Amino acid sequence: MNLDLIIPLNKNNRESLFFISNGDNNLAVPGATDLTASPIHVPTFVYDTAVSTKSVTAIVYMVPNQPMSYNSDPTHATRVEDAIIGYGWNRFLQNTTKANLLYVTQLPQVKGNKMAMDTVVSFVKKQTNHVIENFTVSGASKRH
Repeated sequence: MNLDLIIPLNKNNRESLFFISNGDNNLAVPGATDLTASPIHVPTFVYDTAVSTKSVTAIVYMVPNQPMSYNSDPTHATRVEDAIIGYGWNRFLQNTTKANLLYVTQLPQVKGNKMAMDTVVSFVKKQTNHVIENFTVSGASKRH
């Protein structure tokens, strides 16, 4: 996961926008520019939101971390987006053991996003003594 954080100088809002986006390990660092972000122009949108609402905003990229393949898959296919989700759910539904539940990628994605939110709260409090009480979560497609 990559995390971009925008902390406006004149913040007075205890809510934070948390935008969840994707990325690709084979491409440039997501979010480095508006054109490498996915969807494009998200960094400008989130920056403008921080300034106009006087609130801390954050973008987390690489949800899911992709492309990915599974050692347990005899085809060793490389998957992205819906193919990752489909493979994981199919594997779990074929055999609903606790071990196969780990293939349901939405579960670690939620945990990772929660950890990123905790990081935002902690960092902002430490650096600026500003308290974030709530997040508005948004994102690309099925990420939020």
